[in-house]
Amino acid sequence: MGTFLAEATLEFSPDHHLIGPTPDEIILHYIVASGRFHGPRMELAAIANGGEEWDTVRGDGVITFESKQVLRSPAGDLVCASVAGLYDVGDDGYVDALDDLLMSKVPAEFVVRFHTAAREYRWLNRALFVGHGQRDFALHTFGLQIFAMYK
Repeated sequence: MGTFLAEATLEFSPDHHLIGPTPDEIILHYIVASGRFHGPRMELAAIANGGEEWDTVRGDGVITFESKQVLRSPAGDLVCASVAGLYDVGDDGYVDALDDLLMSKVPAEFVVRFHTAAREYRWLNRALFVGHGQRDFALHTFGLQIFAMYK
């Protein structure tokens, strides 16, 4: 897949917003309560309530998501992580989301971009990262494995 960059865990507040159904989809909004990105060249913590995830649930049970988190290094530097990808909650996922009963544990595929002015992490600005993971709607968590696509 590429060179391993980091493992990450995001924990979401159990409270969330259900918007819809709109004419074409259901929209879900989650707040990141905490999280950690850890790898050989990276140690970052999510700032509490400093990130969000926006999910769009399609009628076929595929969720497209976009997420941004503000992360802090041990030195206090800030990094923004932008994550976009897919969850597949199955054919019943739309109805489950509509009834606010998403409780599944599903695989995730995504891309990640980082943005920072921090000298120690500026190299992150120069690459696109990919990953896979697992979103657990019942436990309000998202576990990620992130890989660099360069040599």
